[in-house]
Amino acid sequence: INAEYMGGGHVKDYMTVLKKKDKDAFNRQFSRYVAAGIDETKIEGIYKAAHKEIRKDPTKARDPLELGKYKKRAKPAEKGQKFEKKRYNKAPKSLKQRKARIFQILAKKGKAPIGPPDA
Repeated sequence: INAEYMGGGHVKDYMTVLKKKDKDAFNRQFSRYVAAGIDETKIEGIYKAAHKEIRKDPTKARDPLELGKYKKRAKPAEKGQKFEKKRYNKAPKSLKQRKARIFQILAKKGKAPIGPPDA
């Protein structure tokens, strides 16, 4: 089953069924294939060629100006560039900081704390 999907058999079957069943839907769905001269008999060869290229070099280097799927950079990324990590929540406080905060709140309310905060 996986070999059929990896070889584009499911696309070939769908193209064949749609071509026989609904010509308008076929033209809407596969208009770029038709414009490129690709029919259901050529699909398997295209998939095999793609897999062959991937196996030849699976770690193909990205273009230095490429930034994701559809975006481009203004200038190439620098080697070893560090980015500041985003933090969306507050950093956890230490025990000493928490005790100091409690001491501050008690002092503000006028209640006598037991003693100065110590770690």
